[in-house]
Amino acid sequence: MRKQIMAGILVLAMVGITGHFQTKVLADTTITEEELEDTAEDVEEAEISWQINQKLDGDSCKQGKDVTLTVSLAGDTKSMKLSTVFVRLQYDPGVFEISAENVVPVQSGSVDYISFDEDSGELDIYYANDISFESGTDLLKVRLHVLSDAEPGKAKVGVEALELYASDSDNYAVAENKSMLSVTIKEGSSAVLLGDVNLDKKINLTDVKLIMKYCNGGTKLTSAQKKNADVNQDGKVNLTDANLVMKYCNGAIKKF
Repeated sequence: MRKQIMAGILVLAMVGITGHFQTKVLADTTITEEELEDTAEDVEEAEISWQINQKLDGDSCKQGKDVTLTVSLAGDTKSMKLSTVFVRLQYDPGVFEISAENVVPVQSGSVDYISFDEDSGELDIYYANDISFESGTDLLKVRLHVLSDAEPGKAKVGVEALELYASDSDNYAVAENKSMLSVTIKEGSSAVLLGDVNLDKKINLTDVKLIMKYCNGGTKLTSAQKKNADVNQDGKVNLTDANLVMKYCNGAIKKF
């Protein structure tokens, strides 16, 4: 009898302990209907994905010429608000040369500023205000200059990853891409036209302005452009070259 009573007390104690823990767990994990709806929305946002689509305007390019990379995005949603775009480009700096001036983003008129790091391939685009970006449309275009001394053959280029942000922190998307595009580099003309800095086969005041902008740190020149800008062929591009091109345009000199 005594054993039965002790067993009964033990069972009651265990039930009490178990009930205590059950009550505590339920209290800590109670979720209201409103919270469930919010959680469902969060899950839906997390499932939204964007796919990077990219193409080149040609499958081959000559040394000293340009090839354009066009990047578009297709997402689960029709559109999103966009304030900042972070892109990581994959390319061979021994083949291609890229600068921020060669990037044309969607709604470029609303861009605050663009920065590009040649070493890391990181391209940052900042908009003055949020813009509306539609799924399936072009996000940006990048003009890549093929170096005049680039090795002929196949070269890989493309967007490795990108991130999209809006001022609203909830509006955010990430996309990654492992497939790069291939372009065949062909031998080009090695002819140098001194004074033709923008490589349009003409020598005019546009070339003068480009040299001056380069001297002031406002732009970068490709290796081919530097060869044409160095009109006195002293191995440097400076205001002396700009002055000589100006004289040529004014008819003060007939050749360099």
